[in-house]
Amino acid sequence: MKIDFILRNHDDTPSGGRKVIYSYANYLADKGHTVTIWFLGDTPFYSRHANLFKQILHWIHYVRSVKNQEEITWFRLNPKVMIKSGFHLPKNFTNKNGCVVAFDYGISLYLYEHYPTLRNNLIHFIQADERVYDAADIVESAWRLPIHKVVVSLWLKQLLSAYNNNISLVPNYLEKEKFYLESTIEQRDYTVSLLNHASPSKGTSEGLAVINLAKKQIPNLRVIMFGNGNRPETLSDNDQYFQMATPQQLRQQVYNQSAIYLQMSHSEGWGLTATEAMACGCTLLSTNNGGISDFAKDKYSALIVSVGDITEATKKLVYLLSHQKERVRIASNGLKSVSQYTFKNSAAAFEEILDRIGSGL
Repeated sequence: MKIDFILRNHDDTPSGGRKVIYSYANYLADKGHTVTIWFLGDTPFYSRHANLFKQILHWIHYVRSVKNQEEITWFRLNPKVMIKSGFHLPKNFTNKNGCVVAFDYGISLYLYEHYPTLRNNLIHFIQADERVYDAADIVESAWRLPIHKVVVSLWLKQLLSAYNNNISLVPNYLEKEKFYLESTIEQRDYTVSLLNHASPSKGTSEGLAVINLAKKQIPNLRVIMFGNGNRPETLSDNDQYFQMATPQQLRQQVYNQSAIYLQMSHSEGWGLTATEAMACGCTLLSTNNGGISDFAKDKYSALIVSVGDITEATKKLVYLLSHQKERVRIASNGLKSVSQYTFKNSAAAFEEILDRIGSGL
């Protein structure tokens, strides 16, 4: 079967959402499918036709980045997967006997409007509440399109059901060969890890605020941060920072060195870093951001606070670091909870959906 994944231009930095797509592309290519990943500089859906300024900005960005679109250095893509790029798709682009997978709401709107022959085999792959990226009315218009949707978590399926009932759930997965327990949970010290992310929705500033408040009660608290961007200026000299960390670094030098993984996101489609940390023995302290509800149960496999509640998060962080047995109990339950999500099961379920849509069933 011919399978086309349509994404926006990439900047060759690690991304959880793109990693999921690339991993599925590798799997499908090994299964004998003809797989192509397209990187586009612009997707002019109907609500942006008159936005000349945005078109110009996208063109400038495309010209600057077009030479780098056919190489991904941080992820090992299967040589069988073809990569193509352009400002738009070719006008004669088609896929008669396969599937086209749109990476986000804008691409779905673009394909549905400009390529009507694709509508029966077009799939919108949804990994987050996309309203954090654009105006709600634009995103929701994509959710209402009469095309198939694939979501990565149960809460996203429940969210989308108000707009469309043509939805399949393929839960995200844990890469067990990359993220696993290497150090004893019981012997971990006062160390907390968290993600540094440029998007305000990821709650990095709130996470740092929690850390600073907790340090007033636990002066020897140590922090390990990681992310694509530069080291935050507010991070103490005694704390560690890993920029563009590899999976091995994350497993060995971040997660397995941490007692607690702190996640203060406003919204998560799933929470890939949370599952990675839990698989390595961290106790998850997280906001009630949606995506974690598939694998995190409050006071059983995680401690959960309201979004933006820095005071409560600080209180629970100090509690976990001061109550060893409780921290270990929750971490052990969390490890069991995330272990059920395997790439093999998710990839097979995704392939089954593509086979069904591609065959017109």
